[in-house]
Amino acid sequence: ERMKLELGEEGFANYKEETFSRGKAVHQWLDDYFTSGGNSPDPELYQDEVTQRHIRSLSSMLGRINDVRAIESTVRHPTLNYCGVVDCVARIGKTLCVIDWKTSEKTKPTLESL
Repeated sequence: ERMKLELGEEGFANYKEETFSRGKAVHQWLDDYFTSGGNSPDPELYQDEVTQRHIRSLSSMLGRINDVRAIESTVRHPTLNYCGVVDCVARIGKTLCVIDWKTSEKTKPTLESL
């Protein structure tokens, strides 16, 4: 509601569309990266500077991710009645992780700031 008041209805709709578009672009880049064995398009090919920053930021840690088991996959838990789409299941080092890619514009320089 606060953002709607600040941006107005049209401004808020544009903001939501840009955010969705950026998230989709970053997820597609990551999907391309993992399915091509680490050969993704140069981030500079994206016109949006924020999308470029997201990709460059993620690129710095992708070498630590291995043994990718799922990308953008539907999951369902029979006991907890959870279902949804998981962004990535892979190992970071030796630890198997569920990874949820985020595309916030707020700087998060450390794990603690996430």
